Amino acid sequence: MEKYLYLALFSPLAGSLFAAIFGAQPKKLFTGVVTSILLFISLFSSLYLLYHIATTGNIVHVKLLDWIVVGNLDIPFGFVVDHVSAIMMVTVTIVSALVHVYSIGYMKHDEGFNRLTS
Repeated sequence: MEKYLYLALFSPLAGSLFAAIFGAQPKKLFTGVVTSILLFISLFSSLYLLYHIATTGNIVHVKLLDWIVVGNLDIPFGFVVDHVSAIMMVTVTIVSALVHVYSIGYMKHDEGFNRLTS
């Protein structure tokens, strides 16, 4: 389940970095398509996480590192995905993917198109 969490969280970031690096190229529509695909990867990963949590009832917990360790105090840094956060992930990614696809068509001939996709 960790890989789906990483895909859901970091594929929009990868799309933004891709658009920032390759957005100045003449093929503006290509960056919009790639960033949209990465947003839909995030959407489908979020949907799978929601399906997994709803069917099994297991919460996805990923501990990345120990943030603060002092004596008996241990504060980790990581991600927890439960029912509520999975529903929010799906809601946010659905809205952002649909807005992104709509805005590509709307802003296709605008000079600021490269800024939109990043």
